[in-house]
Amino acid sequence: MAQAKRKTKHIALTGDWSVAGVADRLTALQKQRLTAKVSGGEDALVIDVGGIDAIDACGCQLLALWLRHLRREGLAPRLANSNAELSSYIRLLGFAEELVIGAEPAGNAKAD
Repeated sequence: MAQAKRKTKHIALTGDWSVAGVADRLTALQKQRLTAKVSGGEDALVIDVGGIDAIDACGCQLLALWLRHLRREGLAPRLANSNAELSSYIRLLGFAEELVIGAEPAGNAKAD
């Protein structure tokens, strides 16, 4: 039996994801979520985090919440293109399981 081809949407995140810039990021994420939902049919979402200049716990929390919401909307978000410093901060801040960077969908754990 033939499987339907999985469609993938790409979103690039940029800028300051620390407490100083996280309010601006929320507005941008809301627009991206709507774009993903409106275009329809995508079930995979690659989120390029290579353009993030700074991140702290506030930015990690916002990103984690957004990813949970996307999963509830039926998308499979995957973070990609992280540099070593960003990956290190994510681990240090305790978000390594929630913000998985690589080949598998981000936050594969249940989003209860």
